Amino acid sequence: MKSDSGRRWLIAAVGLFLLLLVGWVLLALQLNIALAGPLPFAPRLRSNLPADYRADDGSVPIGMISLSIDEAVQALRQSLGLTDEEAAAQRASLELAMSQPVPTATALNFTGDAPFTSTPTKTPLPTDTPTPLPTNTRPPATRTPTSTKTKEPTAEPEATGEPEPTGAATAMATDEPPAAADTENPEVVSYNVSPPPGDVTVCTLNATVHIFDPGPSDGISTSQVRMKYKESGEPYVYSDPGDTTLVSGGPDGDAWDATYSISITFDNIEVTGILGAGSVKFASPAFTAGPVDLDVWFIIEDNEGHTTVEHIGTYTVMVDCPDV
Repeated sequence: MKSDSGRRWLIAAVGLFLLLLVGWVLLALQLNIALAGPLPFAPRLRSNLPADYRADDGSVPIGMISLSIDEAVQALRQSLGLTDEEAAAQRASLELAMSQPVPTATALNFTGDAPFTSTPTKTPLPTDTPTPLPTNTRPPATRTPTSTKTKEPTAEPEATGEPEPTGAATAMATDEPPAAADTENPEVVSYNVSPPPGDVTVCTLNATVHIFDPGPSDGISTSQVRMKYKESGEPYVYSDPGDTTLVSGGPDGDAWDATYSISITFDNIEVTGILGAGSVKFASPAFTAGPVDLDVWFIIEDNEGHTTVEHIGTYTVMVDCPDV
């Protein structure tokens, strides 16, 4: 019962407000028509102060009023007692009204001319262009030259033919390590001599010899593989370098492993006696009482000068060997 009476009171209040609003509008229209012409006392209504459109120096801030559609619908729903469906319809109506463009006002010039409507124009919004701040440009500092002491020229040393020292010589660094030195003597692995040591009736010996030089080795050339012989009390006699040839082998890793062929000929050996006039005479160049004993060796030298001597044996020469 109280709810119905309150609703009727609210409807009556709204109706009274609408009635007063319509009366005020009608009165304003009547006054607008009546005041369309010039008034005899109109000049006295004008202010003698010049127009000033600057912003007021107000010290009191103006509060902002913010009202959303949801809040407006909620207020109507509470005041009018709307249902959910009615509130949704009221909300749709408000959204439609808010989406429509705002109508423009019609201007009058109070002289009887036809009213005109201003045409809206799109004015681009001003953009904030940052203004560069002034920079403090300091002039470059200048230095006042100070007086300097100038040494008196001294007598230059006389030029000599000797070049001036340019400092201690520095060794050039290289990425390659120094090569290892050949420090080992060559070795005779095996050999074969024809004929073998003992009594011989030939003047030339032929041999093959297998030689190994431990690494690091610079190798052994054919001219450095030779034979030699010696008679007691006489100097050594060597084979000719051209009588040696390389049969096979050569570098073996950083070592040297090869087989050589070599020969040597006995020279100027006479062992035969000549009988005559009841006495024995021997052939020149010397008196020889029978066969000649000769010691024979291999002599091998590598390319770094390391030498090995291998004794083959003693040969008893039973025949004359001519001078070669």
